Amino acid sequence: MWARSGKEIRARLESKGFRVDNNAHRKLILYVNDKRTSVWTEVSHDGKTVYTRDLLLLVKRELKLHTMQQVRDLVDCPMTYEGYVSLLREGGIIA
Repeated sequence: MWARSGKEIRARLESKGFRVDNNAHRKLILYVNDKRTSVWTEVSHDGKTVYTRDLLLLVKRELKLHTMQQVRDLVDCPMTYEGYVSLLREGGIIA
């Protein structure tokens, strides 16, 4: 079973254009061209929470992804920032 820690997910999403919301330290918001988008997720940063199927399904929905493979690709890096943004644009999620 594929699983990742909240700390791992947070670090990898931050490398893909997500920024920590100053008002909610667990909330990560995607920025494109320095502009905040409507795409966000919340992840634990305690290093103890392990994200398995149920939590990853929630993250998938929040990140506007269609499959668990897309979540894996985004977190494990085969999907680049540009690829993710392109996917969101094609789906009409962001302009």
